[in-house]
Amino acid sequence: DEYEGTRFGHGTVMRRVLDAGAQIVQVGIRSLSIEEARLIDSGAIATFFASAIHNDPAWIDRVIEALPQKVYLSFDIDGLDPAIAPGTGTPEPGGLGWYETLALLRRVAEARQIVSADFVEVAPVKGSCVTEFAAARLIYKFLTYLTASEDLLSDAS
Repeated sequence: DEYEGTRFGHGTVMRRVLDAGAQIVQVGIRSLSIEEARLIDSGAIATFFASAIHNDPAWIDRVIEALPQKVYLSFDIDGLDPAIAPGTGTPEPGGLGWYETLALLRRVAEARQIVSADFVEVAPVKGSCVTEFAAARLIYKFLTYLTASEDLLSDAS
């Protein structure tokens, strides 16, 4: 509910979204606070932990089922494994792999109406552009999936 003494900072955005009545589905979680764990345990947020995803071949289907029809996608780059994107505020081992992330984004674009999206938490590492390149490619692929989904929808009508 608060982070470093404020209710309105970068660490509390999704809590404010939840307070506004939105449904939240989070994917690839690897660490959390006690307060966050209690909120998840209460059933307020559908959560797909990275450790469970890696052992569940149907995880994307379960994520899609948890999503509402209209989706605002917020992709935090630290959801990726730091081997792919080390330049982020909270790199945490065990994150999503490149291809499983692309598969998730493609399926969300195909199965749900994405009303808006953001890609956040890129924190460049001096002398390296690995994270920036991964983020740019991810956004490019995501936009391609959106365009393909729109083409499929318009062809069907």
